[in-house]
Amino acid sequence: MAEPEVLLARARDEIAAQGRHGLEQTLQEWRDATGLDDDSLRQMDWVRHPLYTVLKEAVKQDRPDAVELLINKFTKVQKVVASLSIQHDAPATLALMVARGVDVEEEITDQIPSLLAEATKSPKTLLWLLEHGADPMKKARRGKTVLDITAESASPEIVRQVLDHGGRPNACYALHAACKWRTSKRLEVIKMLVDEYGANNVNALEFEYDPVTFELWRNSPLGTPLHYAARFGSADAVRFLLAKGADKNVLDSVGKTAMAWAERGYTRPRAENIELLWEP
Repeated sequence: MAEPEVLLARARDEIAAQGRHGLEQTLQEWRDATGLDDDSLRQMDWVRHPLYTVLKEAVKQDRPDAVELLINKFTKVQKVVASLSIQHDAPATLALMVARGVDVEEEITDQIPSLLAEATKSPKTLLWLLEHGADPMKKARRGKTVLDITAESASPEIVRQVLDHGGRPNACYALHAACKWRTSKRLEVIKMLVDEYGANNVNALEFEYDPVTFELWRNSPLGTPLHYAARFGSADAVRFLLAKGADKNVLDSVGKTAMAWAERGYTRPRAENIELLWEP
């Protein structure tokens, strides 16, 4: 009889090879070799579960049939598998977890409102979630919506999908979020938000219309999109915001102007941004 570790490696290979019968047979051989039945396995914590690496491979390969075979040997692992399915962009596995009771709108942490917010770099699972009604405006306890998180770090294509499925940038702080990074793709997102949805909140402080969250983050401090672009963004972003009506005299939540943010910079002062903000 083969050693248990050899059998686990074989099980992972069976999953990659799309074999189910071979997987079932290998798992049975493994149970015989270890003397562990399903009841014993279900009493184990998933972190130390001997079959966890096999389950993870099944998710990675987006094999819901293999996941279903394996998950019955675990206890309370559905949320873990749902998170893995996002990580590995496995929509069929995610669909199985939803069918087994995972709530896609459940808050992940006080800053991550839902699974949709975790899927910003997983295009297939993100689209599946959106098409099955996941809310792009779901807000976490500390104030950020899914759209805010998407605008801050996702590709323009992903941002577009979220907008097309109900994202409302003027009802959150997506523009502020997009101004916090200095990349050409962030500039593309900034232009998308302003050109297509208007610059209604271009001079609002982040969380200004959410008093509880504003007080929570006031001392961070909180600024307008121009404040964030002046400190973190490119000169092109600053120039674009000024052209769209951004007011460089608005003070942040602790009384500082966008110029003060540019002078502080991220690792050093932003000379180009300072020059733009000095212009009349």
